[in-house]
Amino acid sequence: MKGGLSQGALAGLGVAGLLLGALAAAVSSHSSPATPTPAPEDPHPAAPTTDPASALTASPPQTAPPDALAPTLDALAAAHQALHAAPAGDVPAGDRGFPQALRRAIESDKWFKAVRRELHERLGPAAFVDGGRLTGLGRALMDRLEALEAHAVDPKPYDLPALRERTAPLRADAAPAAPPEAGPAGATLVSILRNPAFDREHARERLARVEPPPTSAQVAAASRAASELLAAATGDEVHALEADLGRAFLRLVLDFRHARRAGPFKLRKNLEKYFDDPKRGKKRRKHLLDELVALAEAEDPVAALAGLDPKHPAYAPLLTAYARYRKLAADGGCKSLPEGWRIRPDMKGDEVARLQQRLACEGYYDGPEDGAYGEALLDAVKQYQRHHELPDEGFVFAETLKSLNVSMERRAEQIALTLLRLRESAAPGLGDFYIRVNVPAFELQVVEDGAIVRRQRVIVGTNRLDDDKATLVQGHINRTQLFTTRLYEIVAHPDWFLPVRVEQGELKAKLAEDPKYLEKQNIRKIQLDSGREVYVQRSGETNVLGKVKFLLEESNAIYLHDTDKRSLFRESRRDFSHGCIRVDDAVEFASWLLARDGYEDKDVARTFRGTTQRGFKMKKPIPLVTEYMTVDVSPEGLPVFLTDIYGYDRAYREGDLPPQVKVRWGHPSLRPHWVPKVPAEVVEGWRAAGKPAPRDYDPEKHGGG
Repeated sequence: MKGGLSQGALAGLGVAGLLLGALAAAVSSHSSPATPTPAPEDPHPAAPTTDPASALTASPPQTAPPDALAPTLDALAAAHQALHAAPAGDVPAGDRGFPQALRRAIESDKWFKAVRRELHERLGPAAFVDGGRLTGLGRALMDRLEALEAHAVDPKPYDLPALRERTAPLRADAAPAAPPEAGPAGATLVSILRNPAFDREHARERLARVEPPPTSAQVAAASRAASELLAAATGDEVHALEADLGRAFLRLVLDFRHARRAGPFKLRKNLEKYFDDPKRGKKRRKHLLDELVALAEAEDPVAALAGLDPKHPAYAPLLTAYARYRKLAADGGCKSLPEGWRIRPDMKGDEVARLQQRLACEGYYDGPEDGAYGEALLDAVKQYQRHHELPDEGFVFAETLKSLNVSMERRAEQIALTLLRLRESAAPGLGDFYIRVNVPAFELQVVEDGAIVRRQRVIVGTNRLDDDKATLVQGHINRTQLFTTRLYEIVAHPDWFLPVRVEQGELKAKLAEDPKYLEKQNIRKIQLDSGREVYVQRSGETNVLGKVKFLLEESNAIYLHDTDKRSLFRESRRDFSHGCIRVDDAVEFASWLLARDGYEDKDVARTFRGTTQRGFKMKKPIPLVTEYMTVDVSPEGLPVFLTDIYGYDRAYREGDLPPQVKVRWGHPSLRPHWVPKVPAEVVEGWRAAGKPAPRDYDPEKHGGG
């Protein structure tokens, strides 16, 4: 009606009247009992005459101070009842709660149907689209979906082209959350009033974040806005879009927080099955819904959705690198070079010019392409080699040329898989201070407040095939395992208790070669309190654990330690151990950790100068995670491309996850050359009898002949 008020506005005024009345009643009901009217409160009261100590012993007040939010919550409850009890405008009364059209749109799709229905019930019917426009959350969601490919997330399941087309007319300006007169809490007030269900405690939690509490006029303004939004025409198409945006919102959170597709071992390919688990599903669904609601109700939806990015120090730099390598690939990549060339510093000629062009293409070289191998090119070559797991000597021979000829598409794919693994990483949940070991990088990193504050070279488990006669298995049994744990103790001058498989295998072989091997290596047999006999290498210069070991909780006998073979740290590829992690400069690293944990420097130094074994219990155990990322980030912030030493990347590309690491002893697959093929029933017989595999298997003597 020209010059007049719409039906929705009139309804809003009616509700506002109810609200003001309710608010007045609420204020009255929460006032103190009738007393003489006090004098006006002095806006500048005098300082108290009693000292702080006497205040501590003063009698407590007889009654608790009134709840500052109680009047507002009472008024909101009354306004909510008025809004959702009577029709406003042309909206059917049955649709003023949870619209049937929205319910039908949700239930037409079986994917996470129950979760999506409860999500919309908790958020209300207009979380993403309201008043004919996208809400702030709706617009932030669409912007985030447009960036999926930048994060190496497949956009196809989101049906992004259709969502883009359907939301385009609604994106000009986000729907105003609330009129200015509703105050700082206006958007929250409107959201509470728009929701078909009123939860007083949840409303209290949301309003508690805003200071000062909303006034009666602000609540009334929010009520008018909510009433007009309820009166706005919606239609089945708008409800269908609301349901589809809710679906995309759920998928986004699942992809960034809950999916486990890259593993390589702990996978969650079927997320519906994961959240429907008979034992844990109910708790998991509640956690998921609480997480979704918290994101949707955040004051800043753009920042909230950006917070889905893992708080991992490698993620942001690799996002930047991924964009650059995708562009390089789209632009045609970089030209390859003959792998038979041998280019050295101080050379001149066409080969050098083409090397300059190749390094310039990838951003490592910005000097003149004059065909002269000078200092600028030498620096570029060394930088490239450091970032591709090559000796940084400046010589461009076969290995460097082979690396240079890897396509930009392949490099982008390598980064994409690492971004996926970073989203699945446990590291962001470990707190402000933790240790991270990236196995393919042969590096330990100490992370504090999201930044890497220390790096240590490490040696990890070898990938070669091996066997364990004691447990009757074979395969890649020396690979360093991937786990999350805590470092709880540091032991100076440790003894080494030889594992049974070392005793049954390598030790027997060494003794066959040299009967004095035990004496030379300071190894002796002792009897434990349990009566079991074990071999122990006493601490000393020949001890394989070196001068210190770092004990981990529930890590299947895997720990960090020093080594007696420190020259191995000079190698660029360092997978030499039986599964434990050897740390370079281990004593200095241990001293640094202990100083941070509160131990006296002099006491620690005196311990390491001596020879007596001593354990230092960590006052604050340190979270530790071992990971498998074949791209990491250097101190310069550039991507470091690493060798897929255990083949887990290849297994992902071939759809062969989780990878098979070990099989029974004597199996035809994953068999070391010294292990014979042995029938399964023979090995299972040994297992049942508690016997190890023999060193020299004879079918006639041991069965299977």
